[in-house]
Amino acid sequence: MKQKSLAMILILSAILVAVSVSGCTTGTVTVSPSAAPASLAGNALSAGLPDSSDYNITITGGSVSPVTITYADLKAMKMVETGNITMVKMNGDGVTSDWVGVPLADILAKAGVPDGNVTFKISAPDGFVSVYASDELDGAMLGLKKNGTALENKVSSDNPIQLVIPGQVGHMWIKVPVSIEIDTA
Repeated sequence: MKQKSLAMILILSAILVAVSVSGCTTGTVTVSPSAAPASLAGNALSAGLPDSSDYNITITGGSVSPVTITYADLKAMKMVETGNITMVKMNGDGVTSDWVGVPLADILAKAGVPDGNVTFKISAPDGFVSVYASDELDGAMLGLKKNGTALENKVSSDNPIQLVIPGQVGHMWIKVPVSIEIDTA
């Protein structure tokens, strides 16, 4: 567990250094859940997403803080497509879907994740909050399309924007995450 946490911290640190040195505004990490994702910058995988949305996500606690990433920013970032990702429900049943979204590591890199033991408190607009260790978010993405359908900025929707976390049970997949607090424990 400590090795995974250290690996995640090293990866996020490398992303931060690469972004700082290159002056780029997007990260370049490709997540690798159960199957290797296809990844394309911005428009190719963002086809079918609405032109605009009032969705945004705010990150605090990083070296660049606070940072607010808009829906337009997300659409311009490198997206990944993953197939056959199963969300396991509490009763053990699973729902398998194909997802398109932005790797969470790329989103977090915008705020500059500090070195060391880090946790992430992620909140939804309905008040649902969950705290994650770095290793729990390995391969996570902010899902913007599910099975080819654009997701909505509504927790009550049948198709909400979703934090997709391969290998974690469904209650950890937050619907419409709107804030992330980075904390060095």
